[in-house]
Amino acid sequence: MVPASPSPPVPAELPPLWCPRPRDEPPARADFLHQPRCYRAGVSSPTVRKIWRSNTTGSGEQLRRRRVLIPVTAGLILVGVPTVFAVFPTLTTWPIGVRALILAAWVGVAGLAAYLTNRADERLHETVQDERAAAILAEHRSTLRDQFEGLLQPGVGGIPDQYHLTVYAPSPDGVYMVPVYPAAVGPGDPSIFPVGVGAVGRVWATQDVLAVIVKGPAVSSPEHGLTRIQQARYAMFGVVAATLIRDERGDPIGAISAIARDDDRFFEDEHGLLLLRNLARGLAWIIPEAVDWMMPRGREVRGDTTGS
Repeated sequence: MVPASPSPPVPAELPPLWCPRPRDEPPARADFLHQPRCYRAGVSSPTVRKIWRSNTTGSGEQLRRRRVLIPVTAGLILVGVPTVFAVFPTLTTWPIGVRALILAAWVGVAGLAAYLTNRADERLHETVQDERAAAILAEHRSTLRDQFEGLLQPGVGGIPDQYHLTVYAPSPDGVYMVPVYPAAVGPGDPSIFPVGVGAVGRVWATQDVLAVIVKGPAVSSPEHGLTRIQQARYAMFGVVAATLIRDERGDPIGAISAIARDDDRFFEDEHGLLLLRNLARGLAWIIPEAVDWMMPRGREVRGDTTGS
């Protein structure tokens, strides 16, 4: 058995993970590194009411329609008032006070129209920028998924076909291990583990062991800090092994786990662990890119930040 230290206790209140990026902050490859933390994540509960960012296509079309409607309406009013007075000259005999009020209202409409038009232009520009950033993000993620699929095909590196491979990276605050392939589907994804929880969380917490192996009922039991949702999620599995991914300097930058339904004792042999570590070394080059592009970003989650 590979030595491993006991997992630390699970905190009663998990710290936050993600926070929306301010609208005036330009999109950047590593913008999530500097996000303020305001969302709790990693477990599903009624108090964490967040959903993955919905498809916002169509917001640009609405703004484009408003961009046309506002100037047209304002233009009709601005042109219509002097036209009415020109067509009906008798209206110029109205009292000076009435005409002054009409003039003031006309100037007010002109100012309001100019403001609304400018604001609509700003929002349209923001929407276009957001859609462009989303397209760039989607393109990079698609490319990285293709790369991962090629690197982690079933049976790769001598790992038996029955094992499902997952690649993890630490969250910006270092509190969670977040899957970057296959990527997490939301902040409540049970495959997100707090550091020290589960095989992946334990191997990241210790960092001085070759691997952490969990077998039998312990894979889905609460003894390793799993929540009830995680216990139900992994109840079908009988063995999991996790090891670190290190960069050229030997510093840990991620982790990979191999999990299977049946315990074939593959990782009880030193050769099996060597194959898993060799696979981890082959992934080191792609982890920085995966962290930049595959890690969930704040603007992809929304919902109540109060936890009420």
